[in-house]
Amino acid sequence: MTSLPPNRATTLKAAFRACDVGPLLGPDVERYYVDLSAVRNTEAIEGVSARLDFLEPAEFSSILFTGHRGCGKSTELRRIQHRWDAEYRVIYLEADAELDINDADYTDLYLIITKKVADELYKLGAKFDTQLLHNFESWFKQITKETEETVEKSVSVSATAEAGYEIPFISKLLAKLQAQIKGADKQKKTIRQTLQKDIGRLQADINLLLDDAFVKLWNYINPVLKHSNAFKDALKLAQAKYSTP
Repeated sequence: MTSLPPNRATTLKAAFRACDVGPLLGPDVERYYVDLSAVRNTEAIEGVSARLDFLEPAEFSSILFTGHRGCGKSTELRRIQHRWDAEYRVIYLEADAELDINDADYTDLYLIITKKVADELYKLGAKFDTQLLHNFESWFKQITKETEETVEKSVSVSATAEAGYEIPFISKLLAKLQAQIKGADKQKKTIRQTLQKDIGRLQADINLLLDDAFVKLWNYINPVLKHSNAFKDALKLAQAKYSTP
C-alpha cells in the first residue's frame, strides 16, 4: 500500500492550494507530469525534439504544434523548453499575454520577437551591435514620431527595478507600441499601417539584429510561441504580399 506524503493537506485551504490548476513551471513540470503516452500519440512531441536535434548552428525551423483546448500543449511545450534549455537560449512567448489574440497582425509578432530577444541579451549582459541598433532605433523614431523623452514617460521606474537590469530604449519603445496596439483601435490601425509601408526595411533590420544576437550568444535563439494560431491568417497574408519570386 502506498504511504501518504508527510506534507499532505489537512485543511480545505491547504487542499485547495495543493490543487493549483495553473500551468506547470520549472521543476513542477517533471514533478507533476502525467505520462499519457500509453493512450495518445506522442510522435508530434518526439518529432519537435528530433527536428531541433538535426539542426545545425544558424539553421532555423518553424514548427506548428497544435491540439484541442486542455489537451496538454502548454505542459508539453514547457517540457520541450526544459529539454533544450541546456543547448538553446529558449525564449518562451505567450501570445495571449502579449497582444490581443482576437485581432493580431504579423507586424505584432515582429515587434514581440525583437523586444524579447533584446531583453534576453541585456539579461545576459550583452548588447546589440551599436551601429545596427542605432539605425533600427532611428528608423523607428522617424516613422513613429517617438522620442526618448516620450518613451521614457511611458515606462515607470518600478518596471526597471522589477526587471533587475536597465531596460534598453528599444525594449521601452517596442513595449509602448505593443501597449498601443492592444489599446485603441485607431492607434492600432495607425501603427500597423505605418510599419507596413516599409515592411521590407523592418524585416531586414530585424534579421540583422537577430544575426547579431546569434553571434553574441554563440548558440541558438529558439522562440516558443504559445497560442500562435492567432497569427495563422496574418502570416499567410504576409507571405502572399511580401514573398519574392
